[in-house]
Amino acid sequence: MTTSVKFTRAEITRFLRGVDPGVLCVSGEWGVGKTFLWRSVLDTLRNARELSLTRYSYVSLFGLNSLDDVKASLFENMEWLDQDATDFAGRGKAGAKALATRAKRLSELAGALPWVGQAFSKARSLYFSLIQSQIVCIDDLERRSKNLDVKDVLGLMSFLREQRGCKVALLLNAERLGDDRDEFYDLLEKVIETKVVLAPTAAESVAIAITGQDAISVTLRRHCETLGIRNIRVLKQIERLARRTDEIVRDFPQPIRDQAAHSVVLFGWSKYDRANAPGMKFLKTSSIERHLERRSENAPSRSKKEAAWEALLVKYKFTRTDNFDFALLKCVDSMALDVDDIQTEARALQEQQRIGALHGTFKSAWRKFHDSFDADEDKVVEQVVESTKKAVEVVSLPNLNEAMALLKSLERESEASELLKFFAENHNPSYWTEVDPFGRGPFLPEVDAVIRERSEVEPEEFDVAAALVLAGENCDASTISKLAAVPAQTYFELISAARGAQLRKLILSALEFRRIANATDDMKRVTSLMEEALQMVGRTSRLNAIRIKKYGVSI
Repeated sequence: MTTSVKFTRAEITRFLRGVDPGVLCVSGEWGVGKTFLWRSVLDTLRNARELSLTRYSYVSLFGLNSLDDVKASLFENMEWLDQDATDFAGRGKAGAKALATRAKRLSELAGALPWVGQAFSKARSLYFSLIQSQIVCIDDLERRSKNLDVKDVLGLMSFLREQRGCKVALLLNAERLGDDRDEFYDLLEKVIETKVVLAPTAAESVAIAITGQDAISVTLRRHCETLGIRNIRVLKQIERLARRTDEIVRDFPQPIRDQAAHSVVLFGWSKYDRANAPGMKFLKTSSIERHLERRSENAPSRSKKEAAWEALLVKYKFTRTDNFDFALLKCVDSMALDVDDIQTEARALQEQQRIGALHGTFKSAWRKFHDSFDADEDKVVEQVVESTKKAVEVVSLPNLNEAMALLKSLERESEASELLKFFAENHNPSYWTEVDPFGRGPFLPEVDAVIRERSEVEPEEFDVAAALVLAGENCDASTISKLAAVPAQTYFELISAARGAQLRKLILSALEFRRIANATDDMKRVTSLMEEALQMVGRTSRLNAIRIKKYGVSI
Protein backbone atom coordinates (compact mmCIF):
# COMPACT_ATOMS: atom_id res chain seq x y z
CA MET A 1 0.00 0.00 0.00
CA THR A 2 1.42 3.37 -1.00
CA THR A 3 1.18 6.45 1.19
CA SER A 4 1.17 10.19 0.70
CA VAL A 5 3.70 12.66 2.04
CA LYS A 6 1.24 13.69 4.76
CA PHE A 7 0.75 10.14 6.04
CA THR A 8 4.46 9.29 5.82
CA ARG A 9 5.35 12.46 7.71
CA ALA A 10 2.86 11.50 10.44
CA GLU A 11 4.39 7.99 10.72
CA ILE A 12 7.94 9.33 11.00
CA THR A 13 6.78 11.86 13.62
CA ARG A 14 5.03 9.17 15.66
CA PHE A 15 8.12 6.97 15.43
CA LEU A 16 10.56 9.67 16.59
CA ARG A 17 8.33 10.88 19.42
CA GLY A 18 7.79 7.40 20.83
CA VAL A 19 9.87 6.23 23.79
CA ASP A 20 10.17 2.55 22.85
CA PRO A 21 12.95 1.14 20.61
CA GLY A 22 11.77 0.12 17.16
CA VAL A 23 12.42 -0.17 13.43
CA LEU A 24 10.69 1.90 10.74
CA CYS A 25 11.06 1.14 7.03
CA VAL A 26 10.35 3.85 4.45
CA SER A 27 10.52 2.58 0.86
CA GLY A 28 9.89 4.46 -2.35
CA GLU A 29 11.21 5.18 -5.82
CA TRP A 30 14.47 7.06 -6.21
CA GLY A 31 14.05 10.79 -5.95
CA VAL A 32 10.59 10.89 -4.34
CA GLY A 33 11.99 12.55 -1.21
CA LYS A 34 12.47 9.82 1.40
CA THR A 35 15.69 11.25 2.83
CA PHE A 36 14.45 14.82 2.49
CA LEU A 37 11.23 14.03 4.37
CA TRP A 38 13.09 12.12 7.10
CA ARG A 39 15.47 15.02 7.70
CA SER A 40 12.64 17.54 7.57
CA VAL A 41 10.68 15.76 10.32
CA LEU A 42 13.85 15.21 12.36
CA ASP A 43 14.77 18.91 12.20
CA THR A 44 11.23 19.99 13.06
CA LEU A 45 11.09 17.78 16.18
CA ARG A 46 14.66 18.72 17.09
CA ASN A 47 13.82 22.44 17.06
CA ALA A 48 10.65 21.80 19.07
CA ARG A 49 12.58 19.55 21.52
CA GLU A 50 10.08 16.74 21.00
CA LEU A 51 12.54 13.91 20.27
CA SER A 52 12.56 11.00 22.71
CA LEU A 53 16.28 10.34 22.00
CA THR A 54 18.88 13.02 21.38
CA ARG A 55 21.80 11.12 19.87
CA TYR A 56 21.67 10.42 16.17
CA SER A 57 23.71 8.63 13.49
CA TYR A 58 23.06 8.64 9.76
CA VAL A 59 24.83 6.29 7.35
CA SER A 60 24.43 5.75 3.61
CA LEU A 61 25.36 2.21 2.56
CA PHE A 62 26.39 3.42 -0.86
CA GLY A 63 29.90 2.03 -1.47
CA LEU A 64 30.29 0.39 1.95
CA ASN A 65 31.86 -3.08 1.71
CA SER A 66 31.33 -4.72 5.08
CA LEU A 67 29.34 -4.66 8.29
CA ASP A 68 32.41 -3.31 10.08
CA ASP A 69 32.35 -0.32 7.71
CA VAL A 70 28.71 0.26 8.61
CA LYS A 71 29.45 0.10 12.34
CA ALA A 72 32.38 2.48 12.01
CA SER A 73 30.31 4.95 9.97
CA LEU A 74 27.56 4.92 12.59
CA PHE A 75 30.04 6.08 15.21
CA GLU A 76 31.88 8.51 12.94
CA ASN A 77 28.59 10.19 12.00
CA MET A 78 27.18 10.34 15.52
CA GLU A 79 25.82 13.75 16.59
CA TRP A 80 23.78 15.24 19.39
CA LEU A 81 20.42 16.69 18.53
CA ASP A 82 19.98 18.78 21.67
CA GLN A 83 21.82 22.02 22.41
CA ASP A 84 25.13 21.99 24.25
CA ALA A 85 24.74 22.13 28.02
CA THR A 86 27.05 23.62 30.65
CA ASP A 87 26.44 21.04 33.39
CA PHE A 88 28.41 17.88 34.11
CA ALA A 89 26.31 15.76 31.74
CA GLY A 90 26.81 18.29 29.02
CA ARG A 91 30.57 18.17 29.48
CA GLY A 92 30.39 14.40 29.23
CA LYS A 93 28.57 14.68 25.92
CA ALA A 94 31.17 17.14 24.70
CA GLY A 95 33.88 14.59 25.53
CA ALA A 96 32.06 11.90 23.56
CA LYS A 97 31.75 14.28 20.65
CA ALA A 98 35.47 14.91 20.75
CA LEU A 99 36.05 11.15 20.75
CA ALA A 100 33.83 10.76 17.69
CA THR A 101 35.77 13.50 15.92
CA ARG A 102 39.04 11.78 16.80
CA ALA A 103 37.67 8.51 15.42
CA LYS A 104 36.88 10.17 12.13
CA ARG A 105 40.44 11.43 11.87
CA LEU A 106 41.80 7.97 12.64
CA SER A 107 39.56 6.50 9.98
CA GLU A 108 40.97 8.92 7.41
CA LEU A 109 44.54 8.04 8.41
CA ALA A 110 43.88 4.30 8.47
CA GLY A 111 43.92 3.99 4.69
CA ALA A 112 47.21 5.86 4.37
CA LEU A 113 49.24 4.48 7.30
CA PRO A 114 49.09 0.69 7.91
CA TRP A 115 50.00 0.88 11.60
CA VAL A 116 47.24 3.45 12.17
CA GLY A 117 44.82 1.13 10.33
CA GLN A 118 45.69 -1.76 12.65
CA ALA A 119 45.14 0.36 15.74
CA PHE A 120 41.85 1.72 14.41
CA SER A 121 40.57 -1.80 13.63
CA LYS A 122 41.14 -2.81 17.25
CA ALA A 123 39.34 0.29 18.48
CA ARG A 124 36.30 -0.13 16.22
CA SER A 125 34.51 -2.50 18.59
CA LEU A 126 34.99 0.01 21.41
CA TYR A 127 33.63 2.84 19.33
CA PHE A 128 30.60 0.82 18.21
CA SER A 129 29.81 -0.02 21.83
CA LEU A 130 28.89 3.66 22.26
CA ILE A 131 26.03 3.32 19.74
CA GLN A 132 23.10 2.82 22.11
CA SER A 133 19.87 4.55 23.14
CA GLN A 134 19.89 6.72 20.05
CA ILE A 135 18.27 7.30 16.66
CA VAL A 136 19.86 5.54 13.70
CA CYS A 137 19.05 6.11 10.03
CA ILE A 138 20.36 3.60 7.45
CA ASP A 139 19.92 4.77 3.85
CA ASP A 140 20.50 3.36 0.35
CA LEU A 141 20.33 -0.38 1.11
CA GLU A 142 19.83 -1.07 -2.61
CA ARG A 143 23.11 0.75 -3.41
CA ARG A 144 25.33 -1.20 -1.02
CA SER A 145 28.40 -3.12 -2.17
CA LYS A 146 27.84 -6.72 -3.31
CA ASN A 147 30.06 -7.81 -0.39
CA LEU A 148 27.51 -6.52 2.12
CA ASP A 149 24.60 -8.94 2.57
CA VAL A 150 21.04 -7.76 3.12
CA LYS A 151 20.57 -10.23 5.97
CA ASP A 152 23.62 -8.81 7.78
CA VAL A 153 22.25 -5.26 7.57
CA LEU A 154 18.82 -6.35 8.84
CA GLY A 155 20.54 -8.35 11.57
CA LEU A 156 22.44 -5.25 12.68
CA MET A 157 19.20 -3.26 12.77
CA SER A 158 17.57 -5.93 14.93
CA PHE A 159 20.59 -5.92 17.26
CA LEU A 160 20.49 -2.13 17.63
CA ARG A 161 16.82 -2.24 18.53
CA GLU A 162 16.83 -5.21 20.91
CA GLN A 163 20.27 -4.96 22.53
CA ARG A 164 21.09 -1.26 22.28
CA GLY A 165 17.66 0.33 22.75
CA CYS A 166 17.85 2.26 19.46
CA LYS A 167 15.24 3.58 17.11
CA VAL A 168 16.30 2.51 13.61
CA ALA A 169 14.92 3.91 10.35
CA LEU A 170 15.65 2.15 7.05
CA LEU A 171 15.28 4.21 3.86
CA LEU A 172 15.45 2.39 0.52
CA ASN A 173 13.97 1.65 -2.88
CA ALA A 174 12.94 -1.96 -2.28
CA GLU A 175 12.03 -2.51 -5.91
CA ARG A 176 15.69 -1.98 -6.84
CA LEU A 177 17.09 -4.76 -4.64
CA GLY A 178 17.26 -7.13 -7.60
CA ASP A 179 17.88 -10.77 -6.65
CA ASP A 180 17.85 -9.85 -2.92
CA ARG A 181 14.28 -8.52 -3.03
CA ASP A 182 12.55 -11.75 -1.97
CA GLU A 183 15.05 -12.38 0.86
CA PHE A 184 14.56 -8.80 2.05
CA TYR A 185 10.79 -9.16 2.30
CA ASP A 186 11.11 -12.54 4.05
CA LEU A 187 13.39 -11.08 6.73
CA LEU A 188 11.71 -7.70 6.96
CA GLU A 189 8.63 -9.01 8.78
CA LYS A 190 10.88 -10.31 11.57
CA VAL A 191 12.73 -7.03 12.00
CA ILE A 192 10.40 -4.05 11.52
CA GLU A 193 7.27 -2.83 13.26
CA THR A 194 6.14 -0.30 10.65
CA LYS A 195 6.63 -0.09 6.90
CA VAL A 196 5.41 2.68 4.60
CA VAL A 197 5.83 3.04 0.85
CA LEU A 198 6.18 6.71 0.02
CA ALA A 199 4.44 7.53 -3.26
CA PRO A 200 3.76 11.27 -3.29
CA THR A 201 1.47 12.93 -5.79
CA ALA A 202 3.02 15.31 -8.29
CA ALA A 203 1.50 18.22 -6.34
CA GLU A 204 3.18 17.04 -3.11
CA SER A 205 6.57 16.56 -4.77
CA VAL A 206 6.41 19.91 -6.51
CA ALA A 207 5.47 21.67 -3.26
CA ILE A 208 8.53 20.12 -1.60
CA ALA A 209 10.99 20.81 -4.42
CA ILE A 210 9.92 24.27 -5.62
CA THR A 211 9.12 26.45 -2.62
CA GLY A 212 9.48 30.00 -3.96
CA GLN A 213 6.54 32.37 -4.38
CA ASP A 214 7.91 34.42 -7.28
CA ALA A 215 6.32 34.28 -10.72
CA ILE A 216 8.73 31.70 -12.18
CA SER A 217 8.19 29.36 -9.20
CA VAL A 218 4.41 29.52 -9.62
CA THR A 219 4.78 28.83 -13.34
CA LEU A 220 7.16 25.91 -12.82
CA ARG A 221 4.91 24.30 -10.20
CA ARG A 222 1.93 24.46 -12.56
CA HIS A 223 3.86 22.94 -15.48
CA CYS A 224 5.47 20.18 -13.40
CA GLU A 225 2.14 19.20 -11.88
CA THR A 226 0.56 18.97 -15.34
CA LEU A 227 3.32 16.58 -16.47
CA GLY A 228 3.03 14.58 -13.24
CA ILE A 229 6.72 14.84 -12.29
CA ARG A 230 7.30 13.28 -8.84
CA ASN A 231 11.08 12.93 -8.64
CA ILE A 232 12.36 15.71 -6.39
CA ARG A 233 15.92 15.58 -7.72
CA VAL A 234 14.58 15.95 -11.25
CA LEU A 235 12.36 18.83 -10.14
CA LYS A 236 15.35 20.60 -8.60
CA GLN A 237 17.35 20.16 -11.81
CA ILE A 238 14.46 21.53 -13.85
CA GLU A 239 14.10 24.54 -11.56
CA ARG A 240 17.81 25.42 -11.85
CA LEU A 241 17.68 25.04 -15.62
CA ALA A 242 14.49 27.08 -16.00
CA ARG A 243 15.76 29.92 -13.80
CA ARG A 244 19.00 30.15 -15.80
CA THR A 245 17.05 30.18 -19.07
CA ASP A 246 14.70 32.86 -17.74
CA GLU A 247 17.72 35.05 -16.97
CA ILE A 248 18.82 34.73 -20.61
CA VAL A 249 15.43 35.84 -22.01
CA ARG A 250 14.41 38.25 -19.26
CA ASP A 251 14.54 41.27 -21.61
CA PHE A 252 12.06 39.69 -24.04
CA PRO A 253 8.26 40.00 -23.84
CA GLN A 254 6.46 37.83 -21.32
CA PRO A 255 5.00 35.39 -23.91
CA ILE A 256 8.53 34.38 -24.92
CA ARG A 257 9.59 33.95 -21.29
CA ASP A 258 6.46 31.86 -20.73
CA GLN A 259 7.25 29.63 -23.71
CA ALA A 260 10.84 29.20 -22.51
CA ALA A 261 9.65 28.01 -19.09
CA HIS A 262 6.98 25.77 -20.65
CA SER A 263 9.46 24.11 -23.03
CA VAL A 264 12.40 23.83 -20.63
CA VAL A 265 10.27 22.01 -18.04
CA LEU A 266 9.38 19.41 -20.67
CA PHE A 267 12.91 19.14 -22.08
CA GLY A 268 14.45 18.99 -18.60
CA TRP A 269 12.10 16.17 -17.64
CA SER A 270 13.09 14.30 -20.80
CA LYS A 271 16.78 14.82 -19.99
CA TYR A 272 16.80 13.90 -16.30
CA ASP A 273 14.01 11.31 -16.04
CA ARG A 274 14.44 9.13 -19.11
CA ALA A 275 12.58 6.19 -17.57
CA ASN A 276 9.29 8.12 -17.43
CA ALA A 277 9.47 11.08 -19.80
CA PRO A 278 9.15 11.26 -23.61
CA GLY A 279 12.54 10.97 -25.29
CA MET A 280 14.28 13.88 -27.00
CA LYS A 281 13.83 12.25 -30.41
CA PHE A 282 10.08 12.00 -29.82
CA LEU A 283 9.86 15.68 -28.84
CA LYS A 284 11.72 16.82 -31.96
CA THR A 285 8.87 15.70 -34.23
CA SER A 286 5.45 17.33 -34.32
CA SER A 287 2.21 15.42 -33.77
CA ILE A 288 1.35 15.89 -37.46
CA GLU A 289 4.72 14.51 -38.57
CA ARG A 290 4.31 11.47 -36.31
CA HIS A 291 0.83 10.91 -37.71
CA LEU A 292 2.09 11.09 -41.31
CA GLU A 293 4.99 8.74 -40.56
CA ARG A 294 2.60 6.12 -39.13
CA ARG A 295 0.57 6.20 -42.34
CA SER A 296 3.50 4.95 -44.42
CA GLU A 297 3.46 1.25 -45.31
CA ASN A 298 6.55 0.15 -43.38
CA ALA A 299 6.01 2.32 -40.29
CA PRO A 300 5.66 0.44 -36.97
CA SER A 301 2.39 0.82 -35.09
CA ARG A 302 2.23 3.30 -32.24
CA SER A 303 3.18 1.77 -28.88
CA LYS A 304 1.13 2.25 -25.72
CA LYS A 305 3.93 4.37 -24.29
CA GLU A 306 3.96 6.67 -27.32
CA ALA A 307 0.16 6.94 -27.20
CA ALA A 308 0.38 7.95 -23.54
CA TRP A 309 3.09 10.50 -24.35
CA GLU A 310 1.02 12.03 -27.14
CA ALA A 311 -2.02 12.31 -24.86
CA LEU A 312 0.13 13.95 -22.20
CA LEU A 313 1.59 16.46 -24.68
CA VAL A 314 -1.91 17.39 -25.80
CA LYS A 315 -2.83 17.99 -22.17
CA TYR A 316 0.37 20.00 -21.76
CA LYS A 317 -0.49 21.98 -24.93
CA PHE A 318 2.78 21.12 -26.65
CA THR A 319 2.12 20.06 -30.24
CA ARG A 320 5.25 21.08 -32.14
CA THR A 321 8.84 22.18 -31.60
CA ASP A 322 9.64 25.53 -33.24
CA ASN A 323 13.11 26.98 -33.83
CA PHE A 324 13.18 28.66 -30.41
CA ASP A 325 12.28 25.34 -28.80
CA PHE A 326 15.01 23.60 -30.79
CA ALA A 327 17.60 26.05 -29.47
CA LEU A 328 16.43 25.34 -25.91
CA LEU A 329 16.28 21.57 -26.49
CA LYS A 330 19.82 21.52 -27.89
CA CYS A 331 21.12 23.35 -24.83
CA VAL A 332 19.28 21.08 -22.39
CA ASP A 333 20.45 17.95 -24.19
CA SER A 334 24.08 19.08 -24.38
CA MET A 335 24.00 20.72 -20.91
CA ALA A 336 25.73 23.77 -22.44
CA LEU A 337 23.68 26.96 -22.68
CA ASP A 338 24.34 28.78 -25.97
CA VAL A 339 23.20 32.28 -25.04
CA ASP A 340 23.65 33.70 -28.54
CA ASP A 341 21.63 30.92 -30.17
CA ILE A 342 18.79 31.17 -27.64
CA GLN A 343 18.56 34.95 -27.92
CA THR A 344 18.76 34.87 -31.74
CA GLU A 345 15.84 32.46 -31.92
CA ALA A 346 13.99 34.45 -29.26
CA ARG A 347 14.27 37.57 -31.43
CA ALA A 348 13.01 35.63 -34.45
CA LEU A 349 10.07 34.32 -32.41
CA GLN A 350 9.35 37.82 -31.13
CA GLU A 351 9.09 38.99 -34.72
CA GLN A 352 6.80 36.08 -35.61
CA GLN A 353 4.56 36.92 -32.67
CA ARG A 354 4.50 40.57 -33.71
CA ILE A 355 3.40 39.57 -37.22
CA GLY A 356 0.84 37.19 -35.72
CA ALA A 357 -0.55 40.01 -33.60
CA LEU A 358 -0.96 42.12 -36.75
CA HIS A 359 -2.95 39.32 -38.38
CA GLY A 360 -5.11 39.23 -35.25
CA THR A 361 -5.64 42.98 -35.42
CA PHE A 362 -6.88 42.75 -39.01
CA LYS A 363 -9.19 39.82 -38.28
CA SER A 364 -10.67 41.47 -35.19
CA ALA A 365 -11.74 44.48 -37.27
CA TRP A 366 -13.87 42.25 -39.48
CA ARG A 367 -15.44 40.63 -36.42
CA LYS A 368 -17.20 43.95 -35.85
CA PHE A 369 -18.72 43.59 -39.31
CA HIS A 370 -19.65 39.90 -39.13
CA ASP A 371 -20.78 39.39 -35.53
CA SER A 372 -23.80 41.65 -35.09
CA PHE A 373 -26.70 43.50 -36.73
CA ASP A 374 -26.07 46.71 -34.80
CA ALA A 375 -26.57 50.09 -36.47
CA ASP A 376 -22.89 51.01 -36.13
CA GLU A 377 -21.67 51.75 -39.65
CA ASP A 378 -19.32 54.51 -38.57
CA LYS A 379 -17.61 52.29 -36.01
CA VAL A 380 -17.28 49.41 -38.50
CA VAL A 381 -15.75 51.70 -41.14
CA GLU A 382 -13.38 53.26 -38.64
CA GLN A 383 -12.16 49.87 -37.38
CA VAL A 384 -11.73 48.39 -40.86
CA VAL A 385 -9.69 51.38 -42.06
CA GLU A 386 -7.53 51.75 -38.97
CA SER A 387 -6.90 48.01 -38.49
CA THR A 388 -6.08 47.48 -42.17
CA LYS A 389 -3.53 50.31 -42.01
CA LYS A 390 -2.06 49.03 -38.76
CA ALA A 391 -1.66 45.56 -40.29
CA VAL A 392 -0.23 46.85 -43.57
CA GLU A 393 2.70 44.39 -43.35
CA VAL A 394 0.45 41.32 -43.40
CA VAL A 395 -2.69 42.34 -45.31
CA SER A 396 -2.66 40.62 -48.70
CA LEU A 397 -3.72 42.31 -51.92
CA PRO A 398 -7.01 40.36 -52.07
CA ASN A 399 -7.71 41.39 -48.42
CA LEU A 400 -7.04 45.03 -49.30
CA ASN A 401 -9.37 44.74 -52.28
CA GLU A 402 -12.08 43.26 -50.02
CA ALA A 403 -11.76 46.10 -47.49
CA MET A 404 -11.99 48.72 -50.26
CA ALA A 405 -14.99 46.94 -51.78
CA LEU A 406 -16.82 47.18 -48.44
CA LEU A 407 -16.01 50.88 -48.14
CA LYS A 408 -17.14 51.64 -51.69
CA SER A 409 -20.39 49.69 -51.20
CA LEU A 410 -21.06 51.96 -48.21
CA GLU A 411 -20.27 54.98 -50.43
CA ARG A 412 -17.15 55.75 -48.41
CA GLU A 413 -15.11 56.73 -51.47
CA SER A 414 -12.84 59.03 -49.47
CA GLU A 415 -11.86 56.30 -46.97
CA ALA A 416 -11.34 53.78 -49.80
CA SER A 417 -9.04 56.16 -51.71
CA GLU A 418 -7.13 57.02 -48.55
CA LEU A 419 -6.59 53.31 -47.78
CA LEU A 420 -5.35 52.53 -51.31
CA LYS A 421 -2.97 55.50 -51.23
CA PHE A 422 -1.59 54.36 -47.85
CA PHE A 423 -0.83 50.88 -49.21
CA ALA A 424 0.69 52.26 -52.41
CA GLU A 425 3.10 54.36 -50.32
CA ASN A 426 4.01 51.57 -47.93
CA HIS A 427 4.55 48.58 -50.24
CA ASN A 428 7.21 47.85 -52.84
CA PRO A 429 6.37 46.69 -56.40
CA SER A 430 6.53 42.96 -55.53
CA TYR A 431 3.43 43.34 -53.33
CA TRP A 432 1.38 44.44 -56.33
CA THR A 433 2.87 42.10 -58.92
CA GLU A 434 3.18 38.79 -57.00
CA VAL A 435 1.01 36.05 -58.49
CA ASP A 436 -1.86 35.00 -56.21
CA PRO A 437 -1.70 31.16 -55.91
CA PHE A 438 -5.49 31.06 -55.37
CA GLY A 439 -6.23 33.18 -58.42
CA ARG A 440 -8.50 35.55 -56.54
CA GLY A 441 -9.99 38.52 -58.33
CA PRO A 442 -10.96 40.43 -60.30
CA PHE A 443 -9.76 43.50 -58.44
CA LEU A 444 -11.41 46.90 -58.27
CA PRO A 445 -10.42 49.23 -61.12
CA GLU A 446 -8.50 51.48 -58.73
CA VAL A 447 -6.47 48.50 -57.47
CA ASP A 448 -5.86 47.24 -61.02
CA ALA A 449 -4.52 50.67 -61.93
CA VAL A 450 -1.90 50.51 -59.18
CA ILE A 451 -0.99 46.95 -60.20
CA ARG A 452 -0.38 48.04 -63.82
CA GLU A 453 1.63 51.05 -62.69
CA ARG A 454 3.85 49.00 -60.39
CA SER A 455 4.32 46.22 -62.96
CA GLU A 456 6.25 48.66 -65.10
CA VAL A 457 8.82 49.20 -62.34
CA GLU A 458 11.92 47.03 -62.66
CA PRO A 459 11.84 44.35 -59.93
CA GLU A 460 14.37 44.45 -57.13
CA GLU A 461 17.32 42.04 -57.09
CA PHE A 462 16.55 38.76 -55.32
CA ASP A 463 17.99 38.79 -51.77
CA VAL A 464 19.04 35.17 -51.18
CA ALA A 465 19.94 35.63 -47.49
CA ALA A 466 16.65 37.30 -46.60
CA ALA A 467 14.71 34.76 -48.67
CA LEU A 468 16.39 31.83 -46.90
CA VAL A 469 15.41 33.12 -43.45
CA LEU A 470 11.87 33.90 -44.61
CA ALA A 471 11.41 30.49 -46.24
CA GLY A 472 12.64 28.71 -43.12
CA GLU A 473 10.04 30.53 -41.05
CA ASN A 474 6.91 30.44 -43.22
CA CYS A 475 7.67 27.82 -45.95
CA ASP A 476 6.44 30.23 -48.65
CA ALA A 477 6.25 28.19 -51.86
CA SER A 478 7.15 31.04 -54.27
CA THR A 479 10.21 32.03 -52.21
CA ILE A 480 11.37 28.42 -51.97
CA SER A 481 10.92 28.02 -55.72
CA LYS A 482 13.24 30.96 -56.33
CA LEU A 483 15.79 29.62 -53.84
CA ALA A 484 15.76 26.26 -55.61
CA ALA A 485 16.97 28.00 -58.77
CA VAL A 486 19.96 29.63 -57.05
CA PRO A 487 23.29 27.88 -57.87
CA ALA A 488 25.25 26.15 -55.09
CA GLN A 489 28.13 28.58 -55.70
CA THR A 490 25.93 31.44 -54.49
CA TYR A 491 25.10 29.53 -51.30
CA PHE A 492 28.83 28.84 -50.82
CA GLU A 493 29.71 32.53 -51.16
CA LEU A 494 26.84 33.49 -48.86
CA ILE A 495 27.83 31.25 -45.93
CA SER A 496 31.55 31.88 -46.45
CA ALA A 497 30.96 35.60 -45.83
CA ALA A 498 28.52 35.18 -42.90
CA ARG A 499 29.58 35.06 -39.25
CA GLY A 500 28.17 34.06 -35.85
CA ALA A 501 24.43 33.78 -35.34
CA GLN A 502 23.73 34.95 -38.91
CA LEU A 503 25.82 32.08 -40.28
CA ARG A 504 23.92 29.48 -38.24
CA LYS A 505 20.61 31.09 -39.17
CA LEU A 506 21.29 30.87 -42.91
CA ILE A 507 22.44 27.25 -42.80
CA LEU A 508 19.70 25.99 -40.49
CA SER A 509 16.99 27.80 -42.48
CA ALA A 510 17.93 25.79 -45.57
CA LEU A 511 18.32 22.55 -43.62
CA GLU A 512 14.97 23.10 -41.85
CA PHE A 513 13.19 21.24 -44.65
CA ARG A 514 14.90 17.99 -43.60
CA ARG A 515 12.36 17.71 -40.79
CA ILE A 516 9.33 17.95 -43.06
CA ALA A 517 8.05 14.46 -43.88
CA ASN A 518 6.22 15.53 -47.04
CA ALA A 519 8.77 18.08 -48.28
CA THR A 520 8.27 19.38 -51.83
CA ASP A 521 10.86 18.91 -54.56
CA ASP A 522 11.85 22.59 -54.21
CA MET A 523 12.37 22.15 -50.46
CA LYS A 524 14.55 19.09 -51.06
CA ARG A 525 16.49 21.03 -53.73
CA VAL A 526 17.19 23.95 -51.36
CA THR A 527 18.44 21.53 -48.69
CA SER A 528 20.61 19.74 -51.27
CA LEU A 529 22.09 23.04 -52.48
CA MET A 530 23.03 24.07 -48.95
CA GLU A 531 24.57 20.65 -48.27
CA GLU A 532 26.59 20.98 -51.48
CA ALA A 533 27.71 24.47 -50.40
CA LEU A 534 28.78 23.09 -47.01
CA GLN A 535 30.79 20.38 -48.75
CA MET A 536 32.48 23.09 -50.81
CA VAL A 537 33.34 24.88 -47.57
CA GLY A 538 34.63 21.63 -46.09
CA ARG A 539 37.06 21.20 -48.98
CA THR A 540 38.70 24.55 -48.26
CA SER A 541 40.52 23.27 -45.15
CA ARG A 542 40.77 20.35 -42.75
CA LEU A 543 39.32 22.54 -39.99
CA ASN A 544 36.26 23.38 -42.07
CA ALA A 545 35.82 19.70 -42.92
CA ILE A 546 35.37 19.11 -39.20
CA ARG A 547 33.16 22.18 -38.71
CA ILE A 548 30.54 21.12 -41.26
CA LYS A 549 29.96 17.76 -39.55
CA LYS A 550 27.78 19.39 -36.90
CA TYR A 551 25.28 20.11 -39.68
CA GLY A 552 25.15 16.45 -40.68
CA VAL A 553 27.35 16.97 -43.74
CA SER A 554 30.70 15.39 -44.56
CA ILE A 555 33.01 15.33 -47.56
